[in-house]
Amino acid sequence: MMRNIKSFALLFLVLLFPCVSRAVAPSFDFGPFFSVEKSIEGYKRLRVLGPFFEKQTAEDGSEFFATRPLFCSVKNGEDGRVVRNILWPLGWTSESEDRDNWRMFPFGGWSPKDKEADGWRFMGFPLIYAGETREGDGYFAFFPIGGVLKGLLFRDRISFVLFPLYMYMSINDVESWDVLWPFISWTKGDGVKRFRVFPFYGMSEREDRWKKQFIMWPIWSAAKYSFPGGVGRSHILFPIYGHALMEDQETWWVVPPFFRWTKGDKRNVVNCPWPLIQYASGDLKKFYIFPLLGRKSIENLQTAFFLWPIVTWEKTQRRTADRERLMVFPIYYNEKVTAKDSEKDVLSRYTKVWPLVSYRREGDVNRVWAPDLWPGKHKPSIDRNFSPLWTLYSRVESGDAVDHELLWGLFKKRKGTDGSKYLSLFPLFSAAADGQESKKWSFLFGLLGYEREKLQKTYRLLYFPIRVGGTK
Repeated sequence: MMRNIKSFALLFLVLLFPCVSRAVAPSFDFGPFFSVEKSIEGYKRLRVLGPFFEKQTAEDGSEFFATRPLFCSVKNGEDGRVVRNILWPLGWTSESEDRDNWRMFPFGGWSPKDKEADGWRFMGFPLIYAGETREGDGYFAFFPIGGVLKGLLFRDRISFVLFPLYMYMSINDVESWDVLWPFISWTKGDGVKRFRVFPFYGMSEREDRWKKQFIMWPIWSAAKYSFPGGVGRSHILFPIYGHALMEDQETWWVVPPFFRWTKGDKRNVVNCPWPLIQYASGDLKKFYIFPLLGRKSIENLQTAFFLWPIVTWEKTQRRTADRERLMVFPIYYNEKVTAKDSEKDVLSRYTKVWPLVSYRREGDVNRVWAPDLWPGKHKPSIDRNFSPLWTLYSRVESGDAVDHELLWGLFKKRKGTDGSKYLSLFPLFSAAADGQESKKWSFLFGLLGYEREKLQKTYRLLYFPIRVGGTK
């Protein structure tokens, strides 16, 4: 009985292994059900049940693990940072050398590895907030009943009671009080003064910069500017007219904001009426017939549109690279990044014809995915958690190496940089070749098969090997 079990197990292993290891052939290939292989990009990969379970490891220590769409984990081999997604976008964690962050909507928080160097924070949006600052000061708030917050919303301290009944905020030496927010408020600090009883009256003053006020907002508003290069005055009587006189420009509004004329040293602007007709010259070049067509250029940014938001174009010039994007919403997206002042030296490219196919080039690696159901440009979180679930065909090219895959591994075709090849149509047929010395093909996992290693040839008939020739 035991001998029969061992014989059956041996036969089962023979059935499972369609080929011996080759440069591009998987170490273990059972189609979409189970595979162990080394990708043409150099990392080891284990997959079970197509896209649902995947594990990758790289020589630099980088790791990836996913049980889609429930969970995935990514480890950066350089700095050791680990990012996990749990039912993304609901859950997320991040572990680094100095801090742990987490979010499980509506809860979230962070805590440092060194409790004495930094504080910790907990949030149960929108009700509960608690934490401790790096100075050791604790805080707690239960919204909207009351409490204290520290280091949140760009403020040093926020305290409130029965919000919006009462609230206090401070940042540096500037303090603000609100009663029945946002209607009644006053602020004082070093060179700063503000007061508001909305919408009846309000004023804001910053020493040596400006003084602004409104009466029965938005009917009357006025401002006086005193900062260097921007001295002047402005006022608007809404919705009748407005006027601004600065040291370098003058602006008139009629029925603001619809009709505007600005004449300045650096820029001239005409809106007649806004937003339908917009024109500007000088440091800003702009012409809009909205939403039919338009073009704008300022410093390192150029944009254009046709039948907005259907067709939009943008070119951004950066210090080391230029980026150009074209989108025909929602079916087409193209982005190209080139070296500075060089149209030929393409650093990366991304093209998508939604929802049919997408193409991505980064360095010397090209990828094709079909279909690609995520609209717009790809996002790493989508690629990790969802894209493999709907990708029926993929193609990866790195130098002379090419990897084709259809239906999560039902069909595979590979070519290595050394000339090795692998072809598989699960469960019918597989073939592998490593140059001229090693070749193998198998029909139904060895029902019929052939293998050659140098001078030795092996035939398979009804899963039994028949060896012919000399030694390996």
